Amino acid sequence: MKLVFDIGGSHMRVAPVLSDKVGKPLAADTPHNFAEGMQLLCRLVEQAADGQKVDAIAGGSAGNIVDGRVDGDMPNLPLWDGKDIGGALRAHFSNSLIIIDNDGLVGTLGEARLGAGKGFERVAYVCIGTGIGGGLCVDGTSQPRGEFKVGWQVMDAQGHTLEQLVGGRGAKEHYGKRWEHLDPVQYAEALDILAEGLRGAATHWRPDIIVLGGKIPFVHDDFLSQLVRRLPQHRLALAAFGDQSVLWGALTLLS
Repeated sequence: MKLVFDIGGSHMRVAPVLSDKVGKPLAADTPHNFAEGMQLLCRLVEQAADGQKVDAIAGGSAGNIVDGRVDGDMPNLPLWDGKDIGGALRAHFSNSLIIIDNDGLVGTLGEARLGAGKGFERVAYVCIGTGIGGGLCVDGTSQPRGEFKVGWQVMDAQGHTLEQLVGGRGAKEHYGKRWEHLDPVQYAEALDILAEGLRGAATHWRPDIIVLGGKIPFVHDDFLSQLVRRLPQHRLALAAFGDQSVLWGALTLLS
């Protein structure tokens, strides 16, 4: 059996691959402690496999992932920095193929190859969840992240980043409430900030389409239309797979 996973700053998910589709995922809160997190991830894999032999596991994780190891860029899970996710999985599933990359890049593959970006040459994917991440896919191939990170764009004179102002955790700290509870004035301001960040991403990536994924784009019915009004020169779309784009991108890694 093949399985896919997604390790985010707040939640982790594991799902079985059923033929050419992602099955129903199992989800849990992501532990701040790495060892506890890997124990939980392995347990979820075993539960999702339901007694079947695990042949391959692929997925994405928050952070900069180098050879399966977290190498910075993981502010929401600082105790995971430097830890070897791939190695921990291989130690537990020694006879299984293990594939892991940054969650933004994996989500980009899912939407570019199978989702809302299918048919476009240059697909940008921006995931707005606990933090803000994403990537660029050109002709079905994810591009190296390089120095540009969409959520790390500095947005004001105080040095706040896009993620710190309007990511899920950042918005709660900045406004004192979650995106879904922002009042009209706060909601408009948050959209203005996000639109400016998307404009910066478009300047850097030059995409044919920007796909918006993660949880936040789906908490307000007018989220997309409000951003389209602010960015009329760019093509925007909601992720076809909602907040499961990483799982579907991981599926393409196993094809």
